[in-house]
Amino acid sequence: MFLIWLPVTSLILMISKFLKEYFTFSKAEKNGTLVLVILILVALTGYILLPGIITSRTVDFTEFEKEIEAFEQSLNSIEDAALTVKSSDKQAGNKNNFQFFEFDPNDLSVDKWEQLGLSDKTINTIRKYLRKGGRFYKPEDMKKIYGLKTEWYNSAKPYILIREIDSPDTKNTAPVTVNVKKISFIELNSADSLALTYLPGIGPVFAGRIIKYRNLLGGFVRKEQLLEVYGFPDETLKLISPVISIDTTGITRIDLNKAGYSILIRHPYLDDYTVKGILNYKDIQGKIQDINELKTNRIIPGEIFPRIKPYIMVSQEKSN
Repeated sequence: MFLIWLPVTSLILMISKFLKEYFTFSKAEKNGTLVLVILILVALTGYILLPGIITSRTVDFTEFEKEIEAFEQSLNSIEDAALTVKSSDKQAGNKNNFQFFEFDPNDLSVDKWEQLGLSDKTINTIRKYLRKGGRFYKPEDMKKIYGLKTEWYNSAKPYILIREIDSPDTKNTAPVTVNVKKISFIELNSADSLALTYLPGIGPVFAGRIIKYRNLLGGFVRKEQLLEVYGFPDETLKLISPVISIDTTGITRIDLNKAGYSILIRHPYLDDYTVKGILNYKDIQGKIQDINELKTNRIIPGEIFPRIKPYIMVSQEKSN
């Protein structure tokens, strides 16, 4: 019995020693624990009691909101006043700040209409009418334009000069033939912008585009090339075709054996791929003997070659 009790006593002593080592606090640890417990209790007390002690404060923004609303209203009033003044100035400008000049309403540009004092809405109405195939055959035809004021028409009537065309029946939808007796023949490669505006359907804008494209090409070789001008309508070509001619003797040609990339790429019929092909071929061959080589060797695509052929050449320098 004694032998059994001895191990039990030893076990109890070991447990007691373990508990003393790990669960016995020093004086400093006891003081720290006490302070920590006090702080926790204070925090819990404040958390519970403060909502009842401190009453929520409501901020009144009514006056501030009223000031903002008044400021916004003043801004709106200023904007409305500015728009009113701007509109009034524009209307006054349309009524007073313009001068009449002789014009043909069939090919007048937007800026010229504005100089005559017409509003944007009326100008758009006129342009839509002309784009749909309408035409003014006499000054009185302008009265059919919706929104055109009678007072303006009465003032403008003496300045309306419409180039005559043969059209016995204005309601007939058949193509209108230009009266060659009324309009002289115009040679496209030598005409200046003013001469081009005498053609029916050609105003200053189209005249400028035609000359710019003519310079890029090196001159026209076919009337149909006018359709390559930006926005040029097929109906206008049919209308002016009887009174235009083309002289190809002055066509500007590019010497492929001398021209570089910057010159070739400017031509409307040559793209980057074709230009580089021409230059590479010339470098390999030394020089181009005949422009037909470029078609045979597929340097210039077959569908492009007939178009570009009138504008290219190769110089043949003779050796001494």
